[in-house]
Amino acid sequence: MKSAYRPVEHVISNSFKDSIWCKIGTLLIGVCYRSTNSAIVGTDNNEKLCDLMEEVSTDNMLVMGDLNFPEVNWNLKTVSTSATTDCINFLETIEDSFLSQHVLHPMRGKFVLDLILTCDLDLVSNIQISDIRSSWT
Repeated sequence: MKSAYRPVEHVISNSFKDSIWCKIGTLLIGVCYRSTNSAIVGTDNNEKLCDLMEEVSTDNMLVMGDLNFPEVNWNLKTVSTSATTDCINFLETIEDSFLSQHVLHPMRGKFVLDLILTCDLDLVSNIQISDIRSSWT
């Protein structure tokens, strides 16, 4: 059954480095990681991430990953008063691109860091967060 999906690698023209993409039929699927270490990824990494979100939002898409924006309250679609400009710009990009963020419950303390973004609210449902650390003991 899984072989029927036939994923195909998809190359994104954007220069955001920490992502990988494939297409299954018409669905574009990406996994991204946003490092907060600008010494490693460069000072323009957040701008590249926003450009990437704008680029892929034109497709039938699903993006998952650890994007490290703890200042965002995804239930209210607001940022804390201590939010960085990068955080504010990211949330604005998500809203301007009409992307929906599906993970609304914290998984690391009180923060939602791992996101699932889509252009279609009906693409993702029944998200369950489990504590995988308990299986390590």
